[in-house]
Amino acid sequence: MKSRNIYSLIIAVGIIMTACGKSFLDAPPQNVLPKEAYVNNLQACEQLMKSLYLSLSNAYGSYSEIYPELAADNIKPVTGATNFIQIYSWKQITNSSTENTVPQSVNLNGLSYAFYNLILSSNFLLERAPDFRHENSASTDNIMGVAYTMRAYAYFMLVNFFAQPYEYTSGAQHPGVVFIPGADWTKPEVGRATVNKIYQHITEDLQQALRLLPETSSNLMLLNKKVASALLSRVYLFQSDYEQSLRHAQLSIKNTPLLSISMGYPDEIFKKTDPNANESFFVLAPKSVSQIGNSTGGIFSNNYYQYRKHFIATADMASLLQVSNTDIRKNWVSQLSGNWEVLKFPSGVISDVNPSQAAYYKPLIRSSEMYLNAAEACFQLHKEDSALYYINQIVQRADPMATPLQVTGNDIFEAIQKERRKELAFEGLRLFDLLRWKQDIVRTDPLFPDAVRLSYPSDKAIAPLPQIDASRPGVVQNPGY
Repeated sequence: MKSRNIYSLIIAVGIIMTACGKSFLDAPPQNVLPKEAYVNNLQACEQLMKSLYLSLSNAYGSYSEIYPELAADNIKPVTGATNFIQIYSWKQITNSSTENTVPQSVNLNGLSYAFYNLILSSNFLLERAPDFRHENSASTDNIMGVAYTMRAYAYFMLVNFFAQPYEYTSGAQHPGVVFIPGADWTKPEVGRATVNKIYQHITEDLQQALRLLPETSSNLMLLNKKVASALLSRVYLFQSDYEQSLRHAQLSIKNTPLLSISMGYPDEIFKKTDPNANESFFVLAPKSVSQIGNSTGGIFSNNYYQYRKHFIATADMASLLQVSNTDIRKNWVSQLSGNWEVLKFPSGVISDVNPSQAAYYKPLIRSSEMYLNAAEACFQLHKEDSALYYINQIVQRADPMATPLQVTGNDIFEAIQKERRKELAFEGLRLFDLLRWKQDIVRTDPLFPDAVRLSYPSDKAIAPLPQIDASRPGVVQNPGY
């Protein structure tokens, strides 16, 4: 019971600190006790580490997965809806709100605070855990490996939400996000670090995690070396470092093959936490009624597709999934009353989650993405045969009747782009892919006439910084806001 009380206090402190109505650069209010008061041994560090998993899940429950699909061309609001209209229309409004992201939000302020909270907690653990290494060195390594991974992933999300893609300028010297090097949030680096610098911090953290995390985990809700390596493949791909992206993709899939239809693809991806029965490297648990205070964990995106029904698939996304009658992914959408409903995610997988439509495991990264990364990297490295091998694994797994692709040149890249859009549909990467490919966002069935096309490059392709933070000395707001 003592352990649970410590855990509750740590969670409470974190929630209060992010809800205090201040900039992430401001000090916490005087009536909030510092974490140092509770984290005074390795057991307390382990409890705070567990809270990082819940914090990441909670951040994903704040529309992290919805936004990159909605601001691109995979989903749209239902007709007559008012939810996320500014975001869908590329008309975000800057303000100083520190509330969680909700359907009425006009920007991504809530996501900014959610991920910076994760960074600050990770920073604290990285500073505090080494003090207790004498208690158990292996546990200390795991705690620090988790903290490095969480911090890296939080910065990855922030730099993609609030900054232009890596190749927007030569050497990625354009503004990224504010970098906070330690647990004291009153001492950030001055101004916004460049995108290059943020990616450098991300890769360094993941390399540290590779050194510290265990080889394997007992279930997919825990981090290990394969997760860090898979994330490195994604990060390097976003940097156009194709050699490193390919290397880490190959390392990641070495012992984690694609899940076959006979083994339950695709539904089992969202149902299982057994590493031997899933192609995922890491999954997030949803908000559970049994969790502390019923206030932690995420409400995942199917809640907004099948329960609240805020969003539907776009016509061209549905058309792409429906191309082949023998492609099992055609079942990810279904037409009802003229709308294409999203059915990719199962309901009722976990018994104590309400609503049941959100009761499934969210894969943060999985083997399918590694095959797609490898295909793209091989193409860019002029290894066309290898690129075709990897992309055909994705095509023929989903559609056993499909003829292997035998295209050449740029047709290979177009096939990779198409399969990436299909396989990772509704999983929160679409906008980022279009931006790093330097492609326009084009909608065939827009909700509004002025929401048809966003040409690349565009100031409106990224979100405004929270105004309370942009008002700080040295922090410059994104152009156009």
